[in-house]
Amino acid sequence: MSAWWSQVRAEWVKAYSLRTTWVCLGLVILISIGLGALISWVSASSWGVGSTADRLQYDPVRTAQAGVLVAQFVVGVLGVLLVSTEYSSKLITVSLSALSRRRTIVLAKLFVTASLVVVVGEVVAFSSYFVSRAVLLGYGGKVVAHDSAALQMHSVFIPVLALSQGGVLRATAMAGVYLAMLSMIGVALGFLLRSGAAAISVFVGALLLLPIIVQLLPSGLGGDINPFLPTNLGSAMMVDVLSHNAYGGNFLSWDSALGWLGLYVVVVVVAGIWRLVRSDVGR
Repeated sequence: MSAWWSQVRAEWVKAYSLRTTWVCLGLVILISIGLGALISWVSASSWGVGSTADRLQYDPVRTAQAGVLVAQFVVGVLGVLLVSTEYSSKLITVSLSALSRRRTIVLAKLFVTASLVVVVGEVVAFSSYFVSRAVLLGYGGKVVAHDSAALQMHSVFIPVLALSQGGVLRATAMAGVYLAMLSMIGVALGFLLRSGAAAISVFVGALLLLPIIVQLLPSGLGGDINPFLPTNLGSAMMVDVLSHNAYGGNFLSWDSALGWLGLYVVVVVVAGIWRLVRSDVGR
């Protein structure tokens, strides 16, 4: 246990001392809150001329967390860089020579990275919610009952939900959890591929290019695969589904999505540990 906490402290010192850590976390804060406010403003200002289809797809919580769609790339890059920087600087050799159990290095780095990201992610998620709420209310929005399909489709004002309603609190909290899980995938890819460029390419490809490829598949096959893509799993975790929201129709339930994303994390982490345990540092 002492070796574990010593390694955790060592990983914290390394993460704290890297300017990359604070630049990435700062970007997460700015992007998440800023983009959430911007999308909320656009949604509120265009509500009166929006189509029925647009209104059916509207989700106040998802609107507030719109910035997560960009911040997810930043936390993945952060996870990769916290590992690849050690390989490029050869600091990983020092870490391995000082600790006999290589699995501890991976797990400690995962713990530190996920802890940093989940704290920042939760602060950002709830800040985005309250900023978005203020924007919506400022542009004529009104707090409505959670099950209000008629209002969502026909109201002249944009619906706003309180944290105490339905799954709003859960959906907001899941934004921070989603970011933390993606940062863990980034760390694991860093250990698995050992190249920052390669790991970032795989991470971005999984989040950005894979959905494009799935769209090119026959509709039946693509429709079966689509809910299990990482980005859609994250969306399913954060969607509140206000009054039979059509936007949530293609998603898994939030707990199923959390389980599938957790499975992805475990698979990549196991692969990263296997690579570190079975291979020489420089290979």
